[in-house]
Formats: sequence, structure tokens, C-alpha cells
Amino acid sequence: MFNQILNTGKDIFVMKRVIREDRLKNPDMEILKKLYRAEILFRSEGLLYFCNKIDYIEYEECTKQKTKKS
Repeated sequence: MFNQILNTGKDIFVMKRVIREDRLKNPDMEILKKLYRAEILFRSEGLLYFCNKIDYIEYEECTKQKTKKS
């Protein structure tokens, strides 16, 4: 389950780690986020998803210009 893409409709995330919530007893989520190098944590159906957001970039496509030989 490493490096799968999670699309929330608004943002896109890459999953770093998925852990069953019942395996942890009173976890400190901030420490776990640092351990797995994750920016954000999602919780769904008894699973914890440690993810990083994929940033959108604006770009302009560059075309290679032909050079003249002298």
C-alpha cells in the first residue's frame, strides 16, 4: 500500500503508510506523523492513512527553438 494516490476530489495525496487503528493504544498522532514523514493523517473505517499532499504547479510548456548554423 505504499505510494498509492488518494484523490479527495479537491486535493491529491500520496499515501506513505496505512495502519489499523486497533493496533495502537493511545497513540500520539504528531509523533507518528513525524515517524512516517507525513503531512496529514486521515482516519476511515478503522484505518489510519499517513499522507503527503501533492502540490499543483502552474507551468508553461517550453519548445526547443531551432538554431541557425553560421
